[in-house]
Amino acid sequence: MIIVILVCMFLYGIEGVKYSDPINGERIIGFFNQDIEKFGLLNTIGNLFYFSVVVYSTVGFGEIIPIGPIGKSVMIFEGIIGGLILAILIIALYKKSMDR
Repeated sequence: MIIVILVCMFLYGIEGVKYSDPINGERIIGFFNQDIEKFGLLNTIGNLFYFSVVVYSTVGFGEIIPIGPIGKSVMIFEGIIGGLILAILIIALYKKSMDR
């Protein structure tokens, strides 16, 4: 699970994601944008990690969205994989509790 989240986070960072921040306005979060110079590498990685976990868990808050087709494709892939893995985990836990 962590590998999927980290790989997708890196892919989001390459293309960038749009963040609607009520304090700083709308900005682009990514490795090759001015955001990294203004807010730092650690903050950028944290925001991308947050977005990747939100997509993986299929929550999707909506304040961060991918910009281009690669980011949108990665988001679709990560959401489907996250939903399937979480469903399989719930089924496995259910079966284990019913065997007792």
